[in-house]
Amino acid sequence: MTSSDVIMPGDEHRDEVVGLMRVAFNMGASSLAERAAWLPVEKMRCVLERDRIVAAAGARDFRQWWGGRELEMSGIWGVVTLPEHRGGGLATRAVTELLDAARARGQTLSVLYPATQRPYRGMGYELAGTMTRHAVALDDLPRGASGPLTVEEYTPERDLDAVRACYRASVSSDPGPIDSDEDDWWPSRILGRWFSDDVQRTVVARGASGIEGYASFTFGSDANGPLEFEYAINCRHLVATSVRGGRRCSRTCAGTAAWGRRCGSPVPLRTRSRCWSRSNGCGPCGRSGGCCGYSTFRRRSRAGATRR
Repeated sequence: MTSSDVIMPGDEHRDEVVGLMRVAFNMGASSLAERAAWLPVEKMRCVLERDRIVAAAGARDFRQWWGGRELEMSGIWGVVTLPEHRGGGLATRAVTELLDAARARGQTLSVLYPATQRPYRGMGYELAGTMTRHAVALDDLPRGASGPLTVEEYTPERDLDAVRACYRASVSSDPGPIDSDEDDWWPSRILGRWFSDDVQRTVVARGASGIEGYASFTFGSDANGPLEFEYAINCRHLVATSVRGGRRCSRTCAGTAAWGRRCGSPVPLRTRSRCWSRSNGCGPCGRSGGCCGYSTFRRRSRAGATRR
């Protein structure tokens, strides 16, 4: 090998790649072994210098809605470089190889959330939207009579297909939302604990015709809580195909937290996302949620990117 080669990592590189990510992202040690076992090395590229991994990047296979149809999309993630090797374009080389592979698979878009804009603009990405996180005091969520829908704990064998159908029905007419058939996306990333030690729950709002809404959330810590066991509810998805489905799910969140203080989510409640994308082509990760029927929220936004 030369002094700087781009490789597809193998199983023997898992611990080294996760160690690099720990340095770059300041990751805690508790989930490192689990992350190393999960790492999709076949969808990653690493840069070696003198047989040491100094930069890496990964890609996930998504579909993204545009104009009522889905387009194949490559989601770039885990772009990392050791601090002492930054500024030399090493991570750019890893991402470029991933984009070449995505193009060969027929993926017309690539999307990512950048920590910095300059290197991605140089690769053809451009700003495409925002990801907005909503937060609301749990006491301010609607309460009262439950209405005609029942709320039940999510059961994968019974509910996974119906939950995915609910999501698709809610977002498919909007530009930007994403979906994936990767094995871990729905069971783990959306509806599971995803490397978190926090309590995780998923509930569904069921009507006569099936699931009209669902909420996947964890109990996170609340640094501003006066009692050490107060917490916040962090929603991964709070999605519904009807106003009553959204209200029923939000009531469940409100009633779940006897000692909780706030509820936050990046994807429900008519949220819009902001990302960078490129056309392979790239497209934006726009709105990524359903209608909850509740709209008074404090908002905190973060930028994201598109490549054309």
